[in-house]
Amino acid sequence: MTDNNKENTKQTYSVSGLSCGGCASTIEIRLSSIPKIKSAKVDMHKKQVDIVSEAKVELGQMQRALENTSYQITEL
Repeated sequence: MTDNNKENTKQTYSVSGLSCGGCASTIEIRLSSIPKIKSAKVDMHKKQVDIVSEAKVELGQMQRALENTSYQITEL
């Protein structure tokens, strides 16, 4: 899902490999390190991550940020 307004873009993705709060924290930190991303918030129950960014971030760029982890990010 993508929701655009004049300032931010919100994207929601499915995340696999989550098992604890530490997992969620790692995913949020790695995704937030991408320059365009303002915030990344993992919902453990839904196994999803909400991304708020200045502009749409390509899925491949987010997948690369999670390389060498057991986490996978995919479109809903």
